Amino acid sequence: MTEERAQEILSTYRAARNRPDLDLLDGIFAEEVVVHDASAPGDIRGLEALKSFYAESHEGFPEFRIDWDAVIVAPDALVTRWTIEATHGGNLRGLSPTGRLVRFSGVAIDRVADGRIVEEWVYFDLLGLLVQLGVAPAPTGGS
Repeated sequence: MTEERAQEILSTYRAARNRPDLDLLDGIFAEEVVVHDASAPGDIRGLEALKSFYAESHEGFPEFRIDWDAVIVAPDALVTRWTIEATHGGNLRGLSPTGRLVRFSGVAIDRVADGRIVEEWVYFDLLGLLVQLGVAPAPTGGS
């Protein structure tokens, strides 16, 4: 993968999520993509399932912004450290809106083949997000 293609992928992904316009994802993900996401109950299999998962996220976070903090490009991979800021203004997978502004960071590791993402691993502090939403207690320090 070239640096130019990596930048196209990142730009398209940002536009798809920040607008949102999830149909833009058709140009960067393979139809058979598999996504392993810390916030999903299991693997997300296929582009349509991924779009549905993201649509649910946008229902809960209608004011959603993602940006890249760091990017690593390899011949068959793209690694990003990202930060999301969003307001919890809608139903988020059964969680009623809290109106809270959240900010959290994570890492995505994408395996790329023929210029498209075919597999992705997403890691972030899900507990920290739930604490910000007020639905989980903050961890207490140990001795």
